[in-house]
Amino acid sequence: MDRTQQIRDAHPWLSYDEAVKVLLYHHQGSMWVENLESNELERSMEAFTKLVKSKRMKALEAF
Repeated sequence: MDRTQQIRDAHPWLSYDEAVKVLLYHHQGSMWVENLESNELERSMEAFTKLVKSKRMKALEAF
């Protein structure tokens, strides 16, 4: 299962586009701001996906 689908399963009220935007926001920040390389970026994306899945709706509304 891909990250977008994992987030959508955990938060069905998010549209597909919103879930993709959340992941892209983190991906771009990790690459550009933190300058992570591919192996570190993969771990960062997995950790971020788990974090988003664990949050409640109110915590994600800021996105």
